[in-house]
Amino acid sequence: MDTLQSEDDQKHLESLIYDTLTDRFQLKDVQIGCDDKAGLGMILCLAKYTDLDFKILFTVQEECRQKGVKNIPSEFFDNVCWAFSLDRKSSNDVITEYMGRTMCSEELYRELVQIGLENDLPLSAAQGSRADTYDLANFCPAVNLSVGYYGAHHANDYLIVNETDRTMNLVRQCLMQKERLMN
Repeated sequence: MDTLQSEDDQKHLESLIYDTLTDRFQLKDVQIGCDDKAGLGMILCLAKYTDLDFKILFTVQEECRQKGVKNIPSEFFDNVCWAFSLDRKSSNDVITEYMGRTMCSEELYRELVQIGLENDLPLSAAQGSRADTYDLANFCPAVNLSVGYYGAHHANDYLIVNETDRTMNLVRQCLMQKERLMN
């Protein structure tokens, strides 16, 4: 829930368009706030349209030094094997390390990459700035996945629907095969 968006941009969102030629949601010269509405939408869709067993954690103030995630009681993570943060730009990134700190095992990363390949989503390790994933990894293995948005925090940001859909399918497949990621 970390969208940084001006009130002026929010006034124009009723004009949001989907361009079938580019597979994009975008508004010219307006920030639509794909970071992180894309991840939120994916989570809500999985919760509504599947019966898969998973916990949902929405945090606030991620853009303000991760203040929100620091207030989550450790008990929330009881029975949590691993965590995905759905808050990364582009389409194929997996962030497993921040500031030299590893967030998950190499085995979990390799298995995630394999599940991605099996589901037409080739993944690769990427570098990123600190995010909530850093704090989630205090309680369980965690990664940050790309969700198909571009131009975060800027006018003309956009979302490529197919990329968002592919990541949501990856997450669904991981939830269906969760034992594969529990090394």
